[in-house]
Amino acid sequence: MFTGEFHHSIDSKGRIAVPAKFRYDLGDSCVVSRYTDGCLAIYSQQRWAKETEYLNSLNQNNAKIRKYVRDRFKNTEELNFDVQGRINIPSNLKELACLEKNCVFTGAGDRVELWSEEKYEEYCNSTTDEELAEIVEDLPWNIKA
Repeated sequence: MFTGEFHHSIDSKGRIAVPAKFRYDLGDSCVVSRYTDGCLAIYSQQRWAKETEYLNSLNQNNAKIRKYVRDRFKNTEELNFDVQGRINIPSNLKELACLEKNCVFTGAGDRVELWSEEKYEEYCNSTTDEELAEIVEDLPWNIKA
């Protein structure tokens, strides 16, 4: 499970060091994909295989689903870590997530999210404690101790 928040810089060639804590669980390579809210999602190969299975199981007769599935696959890359633990973010994904210099890696359970620092701050500042409390109240709590 991916947890935590780490601030790193992306260089002019699109390389960024993935936090060691995340690299350990990702393995030798990872899959980077466009995600919601303006960030990128970074998956382990095993988790991406499950995501692919799910996407391929969706009703392809639905135009909205086809559009979403196409977008996910066309904006997804398998990347290998270099000896310094960096990945090279392709320019199309850098553009989609507005990654310029300062970036934030956040753990999101089954994936890592990569945000531009500016977008991440905007996102965090747009969510109030009251809104989070309402969300928690609406969750189906079925956890058994």
